[in-house]
Amino acid sequence: MDVCQVFMDLNVKTPKLKSDKSPLAASHRDLACPGNCVGGMCFNDTGHCQFGCKNGYFGDMCDSGRRFGCKNDNYNHNTGLCLDGCKEGYFGEYCKRCPSACDGGLCSNKTGRCEGCIPRTYGHNCDQECSPGCAEDGACNQDTGACSNGCNPKYFGQYCIACSPGCGDSGSCSFTGVCESPCKSSYYGERCTACSSGCAYDGTCTQSTGVCDCKPNHYGTKCFACSLGCAGDGTCDPETGECQHGCHPNYLGPMCKACSVTCVDNQCSADTGECEKGCIPGFFGHFCDK
Repeated sequence: MDVCQVFMDLNVKTPKLKSDKSPLAASHRDLACPGNCVGGMCFNDTGHCQFGCKNGYFGDMCDSGRRFGCKNDNYNHNTGLCLDGCKEGYFGEYCKRCPSACDGGLCSNKTGRCEGCIPRTYGHNCDQECSPGCAEDGACNQDTGACSNGCNPKYFGQYCIACSPGCGDSGSCSFTGVCESPCKSSYYGERCTACSSGCAYDGTCTQSTGVCDCKPNHYGTKCFACSLGCAGDGTCDPETGECQHGCHPNYLGPMCKACSVTCVDNQCSADTGECEKGCIPGFFGHFCDK
C-alpha cells in the first residue's frame, strides 16, 4: 500500500495560522494581525495575539495604550496592572498620571493625593482655588483652604471672605466681618447686610434694623404706594395701607380700591361697591361681574 495514500485517506492536517477554514477564520482571513502582537502572529478566528504583546501594550489584541507610568515598564500584558509599582509622578495599581495641579507633578503613589499644590490652589487633587483675598503669594492650606498669610484689605476671616459691598467709605471690615465705616444706603447692621425687603419708591432701610423707612403716602415693609383713591392728603396707614381720610368718588373699601371697570362710568357705591349706573354691555349683576 502506498504510504502517502494512507495519510491522504486519514485526512491528517497540521494546524496553520493562515489556513484555518472555519467560518470565523474566513471572516478574519483578510485582516492583518494587530500591529503590536509579538512576531505579528494572531489567531485567525479571534484576532487575539498568539504570543503576547510587544513591550508597552496589553490586552487580547494588544490594542490598549502603553503604561508609561509603570516602574521598569513592567506590567501584566493582559490586564495592564503594573507589577513593580509606579514611577515618580504616577499612582495607583495602573499608575495613572498625578493630577496636573500637583506641585512638580508629584503625588502619593498609593492614593494620588498631591504632595503639594501649585500656587493659589488646594484640595486632595489641588483642583480648588484659594480665595482671591489670601494675602502675599495667595497661598492657602492644602486641606482646608484657609489662607496661610492672612487677608488682603477688604477681606476677613481665616478664609478671607470679601467684606460686604455695603461697608461705607473705606470698604474695610474687621477679622469678624464688622464694617469699619457706617453702612451705605440700603444696607444695615454691623456687617452692613443688604436690605432684604427691597424697599420700593425710593424707600430706605433703617441701618439699625433693616426695616424700610418709607416716604409719605407709602406703606408696609416694602413701601408700596397708598391707593390713588385715598381722599384728603392721600395718606394711608404706614403699616396696613388703609386710607386715613376716606375715599374719592368711585373708590371703595378701607384701602379705597377703584370701582369695577365694568360699571358704567366706573361709578359704584362707596359702601357696597354695587354699580350705580348699571353695567357696560356684556355684563350684568349688582357688581357687573357676571
